[in-house]
Amino acid sequence: MKLSVCIPTWHRNKRGPSFLKDCFASIGRQDISKDSFQVCVADQSPSGDDRVLRACLDFSDHSGIDVVHRRFPLSDSPSRNYNNAIELADCDVCKLMSDDNLLIETDVLSTNASLFEQGGLAWLVEGCICHFFTERPDFFIQPLYTQWNPDIWRGNNTLSEPSVVTFRKSTGVRFDPRLSMLLDVDFYQSLFLNSGMPYFKYVNDYQPTIAIRKATNDSFSYHLGFKNSDGELDIVESKYGSVREQENK
Repeated sequence: MKLSVCIPTWHRNKRGPSFLKDCFASIGRQDISKDSFQVCVADQSPSGDDRVLRACLDFSDHSGIDVVHRRFPLSDSPSRNYNNAIELADCDVCKLMSDDNLLIETDVLSTNASLFEQGGLAWLVEGCICHFFTERPDFFIQPLYTQWNPDIWRGNNTLSEPSVVTFRKSTGVRFDPRLSMLLDVDFYQSLFLNSGMPYFKYVNDYQPTIAIRKATNDSFSYHLGFKNSDGELDIVESKYGSVREQENK
């Protein structure tokens, strides 16, 4: 296998399993050979709720794609479940997704696998993201043009959520379980310090490849709010503040 698609899930006001089915459908349309990748699902559904498991079994049975599913205890930190999904991966190259994402183009996985096969890549960022309405999963709006900035670790997130990233598991970079609101920018900064700048896919043609649902009351961030953001900023300041001070000298 060339690539693992790593998907953390949670209940999302009981809508998570239906979102996951849409996500699976977009994965099933990929033009990569079925034996070239796997899907790894870290399931934090409440006890007694087996809908995610059933969705995984149904998708695997109907598509012939290898789906690795494992239950994990509920956690207030989505970082832990991203790490759970990554640890399930058998492949070094890991494509991150959330259960409420879609792959828009059919060649996302095959293109990413090919780029990593060429060697030299530690992490890749998709060139563009489109948001879509929960009520209209076919209605795309607000393209986001991903780009790096030196203050990304402070919360100035110009890359969007982790689903833009494909990276090598062997880098050893993981999500900080102490973080929820800043988990993504902290992860990006860690990858940057470990491996340098990412490869930006579609640098000259911001073709949408990933679709993300707009934040609603189904989203983790909606329930979390920004109550922890100040404390989390203190954590990332303690990790990267000295780096920034050195850059300013």
